[in-house]
Amino acid sequence: MLAAQGFLVVLIVFNDMISCEADRRLPAPTGLSSYWPDQLTYSVSWSQSEDLPEGCEIIYNIYNLSHEDGQSKPYLQCTGLTLEAKHLMQPKSSSQLKLNITTFSEKCSGWSESEPSSITISTLKPYAKLVKNFKCVIKPGGLDCSWIPVDPSQKLTLSYRNCGITQSRYLQQCDNMDSRGERWTCFLKLCEDFQYTYVVVETEDKMNTFEPELGFDLPELTIKEKGDYLKLTWSPPEVTRNCTLTYSVWYKECNEKKHMTTRNVGHLDIPYNKCCKYEFQYNVTTNKFCPKVSSDNSPVKTHEAEVSCTSTATVIAIVIPVILFICIMLSFYCFKRHRSIICPEIPEPSDLFKEMMSVKSAKKPVQVPLYTPVPEPCESKNITLLPKKSPFKENF
Repeated sequence: MLAAQGFLVVLIVFNDMISCEADRRLPAPTGLSSYWPDQLTYSVSWSQSEDLPEGCEIIYNIYNLSHEDGQSKPYLQCTGLTLEAKHLMQPKSSSQLKLNITTFSEKCSGWSESEPSSITISTLKPYAKLVKNFKCVIKPGGLDCSWIPVDPSQKLTLSYRNCGITQSRYLQQCDNMDSRGERWTCFLKLCEDFQYTYVVVETEDKMNTFEPELGFDLPELTIKEKGDYLKLTWSPPEVTRNCTLTYSVWYKECNEKKHMTTRNVGHLDIPYNKCCKYEFQYNVTTNKFCPKVSSDNSPVKTHEAEVSCTSTATVIAIVIPVILFICIMLSFYCFKRHRSIICPEIPEPSDLFKEMMSVKSAKKPVQVPLYTPVPEPCESKNITLLPKKSPFKENF
């Protein structure tokens, strides 16, 4: 009995040792520090713990606690001891950026992700919404941007970056701002192969950073008839090289809604019904591998055949009501003319009884007319008597 208890104690201790071995956590990073190279970029650095197991490939997971998903997924992963990343300010996480950094390894058996080391990074200036309706239109060589100041009395400065951290360390300043009514404008220069644009708008004590909405001028649509098809053509807008453009066309054919798309082609052929009126509306967007750019929806453009066309439906819609009207009128005419036959008058029973009584009281002898022969015409002839001695008699 004692031997069995001793064996059970040894087994429990051994199991605990295995569990502890499997649940060992990697040491967390230490000595976290941060600074802002510019208004868009923050830099975080840390030190590697001396207690890391040998032969493990270490990865540092960075979790952004300012995101709505919290710590559900790593915000970034880094193999070094320094991180540089952009930060776009949002109203919910306006003035502070909270990060958790953990040590992690996929090829370190028996070791799990470390406890997080936290750091809070304050932005250079507090967040404030300084502009609204900020839009940029792609032009040859740059972006034609415009916006409406939230407070026109405030003096704003605008800077931007579209070449990445490694290509352009410092933000570029907009030095050609101009006003057009209530909107202000600035032309931003572009890199040769830009992939994004980030903007910083600030006053002396407030700041906002964001990615502006990009668009381009809508190409003019030309519609031509080509046999049994309508040929839609337009000139592709100048966006960037190696970008795929998607042309989306919504149109009505005899009030029936239809939709077609085409990519990287400056024309589109659709079946043409000359008896229909067409209404077109379209826009142009880039694919996911290019800067996100889209045009506004075009105004409605109509097209219909120059020669009028009477369709079968139109003929039916006109002829059938006319035929029905004529049939109804003829029916009324026939009914009125032969009303006495179709709907004879039914005498009242009392009138029939009175008539029968009056006939019986006024009954008289019936006089049957006698037959009177009609005299027939007859011809008058002279009859001559022959004498007794005649030749005729002797012959007998």
